[in-house]
Amino acid sequence: GPFTIPPGQPCAGTLLELAPDARVVATSYAGQFGNARSGVFSVPASACGRLRVQALNLTTCETSNVVAIQ
Repeated sequence: GPFTIPPGQPCAGTLLELAPDARVVATSYAGQFGNARSGVFSVPASACGRLRVQALNLTTCETSNVVAIQ
């Protein structure tokens, strides 16, 4: 990392603690208590042990901690 949200996108210039080739895979809206649920998506076997997730609040541009998915 870091990955910078590109110009023209919400929260442009925000740094994420992800690899420079990071991709947005899913977006979802959180409820009043911060709970969100995203649809199901496939991840290739080659990503095993390398998948990282970080949330971005599009209202405040705050970021979450990075979570490694095993």
